[in-house]
Amino acid sequence: MKTRFTRLGALAAAIALTTSIAGCSGSPSTDKVSVGPDVTVYLSDDMIVEATVGQEFAIDFGVINTSVGDQWEVIEEPDGTIVSDFSSDMKYLGEDDMVGAPSELKYVGEAAAPGSTEIVFRYTYRGDRVADHPDVKATVTVTEP
Repeated sequence: MKTRFTRLGALAAAIALTTSIAGCSGSPSTDKVSVGPDVTVYLSDDMIVEATVGQEFAIDFGVINTSVGDQWEVIEEPDGTIVSDFSSDMKYLGEDDMVGAPSELKYVGEAAAPGSTEIVFRYTYRGDRVADHPDVKATVTVTEP
């Protein structure tokens, strides 16, 4: 019986703590915590990115494994007046000192000014273009907020 009450007590304490933490958080209109891009699109044949000036965006390529030869490269950069800070963002999924693990790949940028621009990506395997893997295009359209 004592164990049952102790577990219930622990559960009640956890609920109380969660409720008190949630009650202390600020309103969304006054506190902004950036936890990632404002806009995310996922790899497809023709990607459309719609963002307003100042928003961050990501083009998510999912999981790749560069150790076996997977590679995505930009063959047509976006217009730098419309998109700024455009770069790849790769997160290694393996343990420290682990060889051959996959990574998550995203290309990220910031909507800098109104307009439209295209980005073209090419998949290569071990440095060679893959015939059945056509280039993919992302159209980025930026508008005023």
